[in-house]
Amino acid sequence: MKESTGSLRAFFVIVGLLGIVGGGLGVLGSLALMAFSVLYGVILLVVCAASLLVSIAYVYCGAQLPTLLDTRAEFVVKVILAGLALNIASAIFGVIVGGGLSLGRTGFSVLISLYLLNSVKRLAAERAANPVSSDGDPGFSRFQ
Repeated sequence: MKESTGSLRAFFVIVGLLGIVGGGLGVLGSLALMAFSVLYGVILLVVCAASLLVSIAYVYCGAQLPTLLDTRAEFVVKVILAGLALNIASAIFGVIVGGGLSLGRTGFSVLISLYLLNSVKRLAAERAANPVSSDGDPGFSRFQ
């Protein structure tokens, strides 16, 4: 299945907004956890705060995806890779604390991230090969 720029935009915005809510709740939860275990609370706070930042970057990527694909596709790739690294860090933390379900979620997120990377690279290459004018008319370079 090939994703379009519009569907990837929607994905980035929706996942980013959900991540902002989840990251915010995670930050609050980590503060509560510090009352019982400072070490786990601090680790969770760092992971959740980083997740919050990546989620904000996802929303930004979604809002600016057409421009980013044309000018800075590597930024979108870095955001996806940062999200993937955070999911892996979260899974490791989950295993340490004792949550086995995080491994299945991490496996799923790895597959989604690989699919996103492939889609972003494909769309950036297609857009570079077929420039579109600023009014959306294909075939005319916006640099002419």
